Amino acid sequence: MKRVIFVAIAVALATGCSPKREVVDVINGAPGAPGANGHSLVSQYMDATELECDSAGGGRLDIYIDMDDSLTASEGDQYQNSLVACNGLNGLNGTDGEDGSDGTNGNNGINGHDGIAGPPGSAGPPGLNGNAGHDGAPGPQGQPGTPGAPGANGNNGENGHDAHVTPKNVGANCSAITANKSALVKSNTVEIYDGLTCSGQKVFVLTSAASTFWLSATELAVFVDPVGLRILTYGSN
Repeated sequence: MKRVIFVAIAVALATGCSPKREVVDVINGAPGAPGANGHSLVSQYMDATELECDSAGGGRLDIYIDMDDSLTASEGDQYQNSLVACNGLNGLNGTDGEDGSDGTNGNNGINGHDGIAGPPGSAGPPGLNGNAGHDGAPGPQGQPGTPGAPGANGNNGENGHDAHVTPKNVGANCSAITANKSALVKSNTVEIYDGLTCSGQKVFVLTSAASTFWLSATELAVFVDPVGLRILTYGSN
């Protein structure tokens, strides 16, 4: 190796060649402008379409450049690419296994005899009486009965006394109609009460022109259409 180097030097001296020098000027350029800030990548997951994954379905991850730096995919972001993963199809059903063999049946035991019936038990005490039931709602008024046969002619009686009619202006407020009776109008009927304040016992309800009620031995209350009351007083002379 050393011999080769010495030979090369000797050849160079013999030919009288001298190496040339090259001058390289280095020019420094002006600094460039700072680069713009970059944007992150964001993604959005959604179900894959039927064109992408057929009927098996799947998912798609869309990738965008986050132009508004909202860190979520939004309108104005630049779409880059999508990753699609489709669901696999259901595998074929496996074949049914063979049924296992039945075990050996044991011998049936002998049924036992019915036992002897025991004596009747003692009678229990009588139960408590139940509560009385509530009164039912009043039934509808029955149809007028068939007129009876004419009665036999009676003996000639004494001359009767004159009677007179007293109209009574009754309304929704309680009104006294005799010395010990009062009345008021309710639901197009006339209700008659014991006492003068309509707070006593209700004794009768006049409902139509055929309704009458003896207030006393000489006073007869008669319903007047449409809703009113008059009293016929007998033996007033």
